[in-house]
Order: sequence, then C-alpha cells, then structure tokens
Amino acid sequence: MSIPVRLGRKEGLLVEIDEAGARVRHTGALKLGGELQVSFTAAGEVFVAPSRVLACRVVGLGLGDGGSTLFESRLRFEGEAWERLLGVVGARAQAARV
Repeated sequence: MSIPVRLGRKEGLLVEIDEAGARVRHTGALKLGGELQVSFTAAGEVFVAPSRVLACRVVGLGLGDGGSTLFESRLRFEGEAWERLLGVVGARAQAARV
C-alpha cells in the first residue's frame, strides 16, 4: 500500500493500515504521544481523522526528499471515522488482490 497522506503539516505515505492503526512514512520526526490530524483519499473518499503517534523511528538516512532523513511512524486513529476508514481501505486492498 502506498497512499499519499497529510500528517498535520507534513506529507507522507500510508504504507499499512489495520485494526490497531496505521503505519506511515514521512520526513521529519513526529512527537511520541502527540496528536495530529491525518487526511488522505482512498477509494474516492476523503478521510480526515485525529490520531495519536505511538512510535516514530528512522528508516533511512538521506532517503527522503532532498536527501532528508526518512521516518516511519505508527499511528492510532481516534474518533468515529476509524471504522468507516477500515472498511473502505480493506475493500480496496481486497479488490487489488483479485
């Protein structure tokens, strides 16, 4: 999975989503325990949801835009959009496998 995503003011890629949350790649570290708004488009629908940063780690030095450090963070979505989001993204992933 590689869906463009907004993480507050940062841009990144949604690389995994499951019942526990999401994994995203981005430049610039995110504050552990911090809250931020996440938005992306999947299956023609725009999703916007608050999230909490559970983990943030370096995955590549010089691999980001302009040679910046690339990070990967684990997020937990909060709010009602989460169940709808899982349904749409899960359906999209299943359709891609067929």
